[in-house]
Amino acid sequence: ASLGYQVTAVDNVPLRVRQAEAMYGAHNPRLKYSVVDVLDLAQVQALGVFDYALDRAWYHVMRSAETRRRYVESCARLLRPGGRLFLKAMSELEPAGWGPSREAADEVAAVFSPRFRVVEQLVTSLSTTLTHQPKALLCVLERREAWEERLLEEERDEPTSGAP
Repeated sequence: ASLGYQVTAVDNVPLRVRQAEAMYGAHNPRLKYSVVDVLDLAQVQALGVFDYALDRAWYHVMRSAETRRRYVESCARLLRPGGRLFLKAMSELEPAGWGPSREAADEVAAVFSPRFRVVEQLVTSLSTTLTHQPKALLCVLERREAWEERLLEEERDEPTSGAP
């Protein structure tokens, strides 16, 4: 938002939204805050359509395949074709034993594949108040329809030859 972009920050917990707004709201009038359940398609659609979305540690708290499927659909509705989702979740490289599920790059790609293609995946860390910074997986995902549209355009633009 400080670079001139209109930014909408959402969380499903009203207290966290109020805290963020109190901490950052006065510094940037282009930053809008909303309490939204990202699994509620009506609430997601009411936000509008965006070029970019950032998920910092939300995906990895969803455990069931159905919840994750609904989340992928919500993200697809939130982003325009070609829009990018930046997803940061706890990495499978972080030792188990506490906290949210650990995510593998290939599994995240598979879950999002019906609606997104992977642009990039890398291992990074999550900034926390813990004594160490847990290993995280950062995925850049592009809404698939844009890729499919470009492919179809390329096929239409290719000259057809009379040869079998």
